[in-house]
Amino acid sequence: MVAAALALAAAALCCLAAPERPRALIVADEIPAMRVVAELLGREAGMDAQVATQAETPDELAAYACVLVYIHGKLDHRAEEACIRFAEGGGKLIVLHHSISSAKRAGANPHWFRFLGVEAPSLPFEQGGYRWIEGVTMDIRALAPKHPILRGVKWEQADGGQGFRLEETEVYLNHVLGQGRLPSGDPCGKRTLLLGLTYTAADGRTYRQETAGWTMPTGKGHVVYLMPGHTDREFRHPAYARILANAARWRP
Repeated sequence: MVAAALALAAAALCCLAAPERPRALIVADEIPAMRVVAELLGREAGMDAQVATQAETPDELAAYACVLVYIHGKLDHRAEEACIRFAEGGGKLIVLHHSISSAKRAGANPHWFRFLGVEAPSLPFEQGGYRWIEGVTMDIRALAPKHPILRGVKWEQADGGQGFRLEETEVYLNHVLGQGRLPSGDPCGKRTLLLGLTYTAADGRTYRQETAGWTMPTGKGHVVYLMPGHTDREFRHPAYARILANAARWRP
């Protein structure tokens, strides 16, 4: 009887001593792929990750260690504002794949592109206009391999350097990176380029752009953008899984 009581007391003390796992929120409109990411963050980053639709997203996100955004369609204004407030107030916002696409231009979202310091020009592609192309092969290149988000990645050879290759993916071309600004008009900090891309089109023309991954201080917090993520298969790629887990754990 005494032994049982001691065992229960010891178990209770262990529970009390166990540190609470940091929480992550994934705001998404394509849920299956984000369940893969939630499992990844739990396994590789030691986080309790929750997937939520935009309608389920709280107005205040300060309880989360990081918030990830994976929105293919329309970015609701309420979710847009909540994510910007989160980063401005000291949070880490991780923006994935098509969360920077032409559907979020200023006409649809008043602050998103200005906040991120990104343009998707409406010009013809041949004149530098934005274009997305799916079902392609793309090489991802490490631009800052010593940055904490890229540490420990088992790189392959890609375009003559450290990187990895993605098949049957989607590339975004001609993102223009400029000065990010908060809704107040205050400027964001200096952007650090993490990943570049190399894509060779069917006509043989090769595009090398430094827009596949970056991080930027904004207000009291930080934004991280990572372009890969066309399918759940990409989040299972060992190199990219490590990068995403690093980004979630990163303490700037």
